Amino acid sequence: MPFLTSARQYCLDHFSALNHELRFWHTSATKMLFAAEVIVALALAVWVSEKLGLHFAWWAALSSFAVTKATPKESSVRALQRLLGTIVGGCFGLLATVVVLPYVDVAFLLCGLIGGYTVYRANESPWSYAWLLGAVTAMMVIIDAQSVSSFPVVVRFTLSRISEVAVGISMCLVTGFIFHWISTLLNLAGDKSPAATASVIVVSESEWRSKRILLGVEAGIAVFIVALILWQANISDLSQALVTVIAISVLPAGKNTPETNTQIIDRMVQRLVGCLLAGILGILLLPLLHGSAWLYILALTAGLWLGCHLQQGSDNVSYTGRQFTIAWIMIFIQPHYWSADPHVALQRFYGIILGVLMLAIIMLLVRVLKAHLSHRLRVKP
Repeated sequence: MPFLTSARQYCLDHFSALNHELRFWHTSATKMLFAAEVIVALALAVWVSEKLGLHFAWWAALSSFAVTKATPKESSVRALQRLLGTIVGGCFGLLATVVVLPYVDVAFLLCGLIGGYTVYRANESPWSYAWLLGAVTAMMVIIDAQSVSSFPVVVRFTLSRISEVAVGISMCLVTGFIFHWISTLLNLAGDKSPAATASVIVVSESEWRSKRILLGVEAGIAVFIVALILWQANISDLSQALVTVIAISVLPAGKNTPETNTQIIDRMVQRLVGCLLAGILGILLLPLLHGSAWLYILALTAGLWLGCHLQQGSDNVSYTGRQFTIAWIMIFIQPHYWSADPHVALQRFYGIILGVLMLAIIMLLVRVLKAHLSHRLRVKP
């Protein structure tokens, strides 16, 4: 099957590129400064979150990393989209909760509709990141409502999420301006590799709209099934599974090309490899830390530095490095500081893996069905 053949080829190419990146390790002042910026911003986000008495420090840490870009301007745009998306998504989730609170099946169906529509709209919008965060936040609020069955508790949960995001992006922006000033003093602007320009064949608007509809349907079905599976398995932390399904399905701006399938497969492979590497290393390390704060900080910092280095490598491994760093944060920033409980890490890790695999299965089934129908129409007398 073309889908499986493409997936296999991408896996082989990607592991070859990752092996090359690790074997021929190349660092620079710019790469090291970026890694230092991420580490400082994350540490500040966790510290401020703790001082404010917030309960989801990992969400603040994740926000600080997710909006960190090469320049303060890029970080500011991304931070604005993350904050607006979280606020709008949280408000929508609260309104929806009033209607669907007593109905679990309706809540999951609504999450599937939100996920599908978001993928459809985000793939045409310059505010795609805001759409993604809005959908994820809305779904998290709706599902949390099913867990607690108390509207005031859901309101507190929503406000806490918004506060964590605000803390994370604030620390990112403050740190970003400081490190940008340091970079200017050290005259590192010329140390950055120019972005490669590739020729892109853009499809027609009608064809791209059809592709967006298909991606939205696949993502919506995957979100619905993933939510049901994790709910039945009594796994409360659904966020990373839902984020995974939507994030993979939302392509970078300007990528409306004929090779939508291969782009999605590429993102699947890189996300899966990055998360697997972080999961295996992190879960093996956690029991060895024995609750030591210094060992914990050392392991967290080393993983962040490795992920940031890969993120700034070649295009073939950049997304892998980003996913490695996200998974590393998810594993090490736990509700209790210096916690060495692999169970929390495994729950989040399982969500990421399940999101990738479920979307891959849905895409494969849809393409098998399309090929079957196309064959039936060709042979029909």
